[in-house]
Amino acid sequence: MTQFNTNQWIVITLILALGWLLGLFTMAGRRNWRTAFEVERTARIAADLENERLTGKVTELGQERESHLIRAEVSDNRNVELE
Repeated sequence: MTQFNTNQWIVITLILALGWLLGLFTMAGRRNWRTAFEVERTARIAADLENERLTGKVTELGQERESHLIRAEVSDNRNVELE
């Protein structure tokens, strides 16, 4: 196993202390991410509800389109029979 001298121990200690300080500074804005998370979650819920509403509308319009196509086809068939 490698033997560390005093200078190497000091460097390791400084690196660990700097990492600890960096962690403290990055966690200082912890409240900011919580409010951003709440805003994002609210927006996501609203977007999901809008998506469900629009999906229902598309299905409804598709069924309405099909009924119009069937009526148009029946009308065309009547016109052909009358001629």
